[in-house]
Amino acid sequence: MAGPSEQLSDRVLWLVGIQAALLSAAAHLLWLLSSSAGVSDIRVPLFSAAIVVLVAGSAALFRGYSHRRLYSLLIGTLAALLVGFIMWEGTATVAALAAEPLAAIAWVGEIVGIVAFGVLYRRSHPDRAADNGPS
Repeated sequence: MAGPSEQLSDRVLWLVGIQAALLSAAAHLLWLLSSSAGVSDIRVPLFSAAIVVLVAGSAALFRGYSHRRLYSLLIGTLAALLVGFIMWEGTATVAALAAEPLAAIAWVGEIVGIVAFGVLYRRSHPDRAADNGPS
């Protein structure tokens, strides 16, 4: 059984991960609403799907459905957005991050979320489903 300090750190990681996922989702939603990307831009449906996964996954975690599969889904979605930006921008990634504040905000959220959910994934037993978030 986990000690009180580990339970507290799990709760903090859980809250930080949820907030980071929602931050990334909000940054991508703001980009979608403010950009002039047309229907032919592949990022529009990909970002829309990622936003739905991040918001639904965060809501499920908040409701208490903490499980390794959910952590891995959120880690994969955040990592796909992170790597996708690098692949989209190529060698100009750093310049693009400096020029686009929403991209920088999303990147921070994605990195923090990957780390937080990664630690929770590592600490969770594969078959354990908590009733009220991390315990």
